[in-house]
Amino acid sequence: MADPSPDLLKSLAHLLGFMKYPEDESATPYLEYIIEQGRDDAAINDYIRLFKDVVEYFANSHNDPTIGSYIFFHIAEPNHYYFNDPPSSDTRADDVTDTILYILGIWTLMKRYFEALRGDLRHVVWAYCIHNGKPVSETFALGETLPWLLAGSRLLPSGEQHRYGAKKDGSSAVEPIEVLLKPFATPDWSADEDLKAALRSFIAACTSTSSLVSCAALLDLTSSLQLHASLDLIESLFIDPSVLNAFKLLTLANVHIHWMDNISWHLLLSIYDQQYYLEVFALPSAIQDGGENIFHKIGISRKLMDEIQDSYAALFNPQPPSYLHNRLGKLVELRFWCW
Repeated sequence: MADPSPDLLKSLAHLLGFMKYPEDESATPYLEYIIEQGRDDAAINDYIRLFKDVVEYFANSHNDPTIGSYIFFHIAEPNHYYFNDPPSSDTRADDVTDTILYILGIWTLMKRYFEALRGDLRHVVWAYCIHNGKPVSETFALGETLPWLLAGSRLLPSGEQHRYGAKKDGSSAVEPIEVLLKPFATPDWSADEDLKAALRSFIAACTSTSSLVSCAALLDLTSSLQLHASLDLIESLFIDPSVLNAFKLLTLANVHIHWMDNISWHLLLSIYDQQYYLEVFALPSAIQDGGENIFHKIGISRKLMDEIQDSYAALFNPQPPSYLHNRLGKLVELRFWCW
């Protein structure tokens, strides 16, 4: 892959909110991540130009453009600098849809949610339609603006989503499972009768149990239900935040760090092959300095970004020893055996 144009990279950095780049190189890891996600068969400068166009359109437009209308613009555009298939063809439509949503996923730091994995519907589409009580439809979800799609999908952590929290009126912050799954039982859902019957059985099974995670296990839905399931035994244990860090997690609980690029999974406790991992967002440079301003425009709250940034200091800095610990340590040589 050829090196990107320095001028083009600088303009992208400024558009993303990093106005001091390249003198200030704090945005470099984020920019390198963006470049690495580009398709191998595309000219890197054309990819950066398209990335810039997407960001500028959704961050700076005053018309609240829908995602679908922007995708249609690129589908119909003749002599496109990036897409080579004939305008308005099915191939062009698929390529444009996949690429634009892929770029939105990279930019919003939730790439996996915007990808159609193994031919399935995109995670963000599932979540948005389910939480809005509608049949699962990509056309419906992409008929929203980007901020509304992110907010409506509820994939970003917030106080209102807490499993054991409550809304201001005192009601539960999590809808009953039968409400979340109502779209599957609607009579106009486009599926054959056997599939409808199977889905009705699934709903009946879910409404007979109190566990959201049990319902998700019955049908492997790529929805936000799986990301905010009930706490298990190890997750419900309590450690004083003032003494918790990555070293203690590894030493006392054998919890390893798993670096990932999904901002909504930050500090999520996961299990792979019977081993616990703490998911840690690997690109804090993306939400620093001016970067947080551009994210705020598309509905990613500053409070969330501040909490993520603050978490690194607690996670990777050791607890400062107390005055008494220092004095006694010098007397009995604690530094040789006390961690």
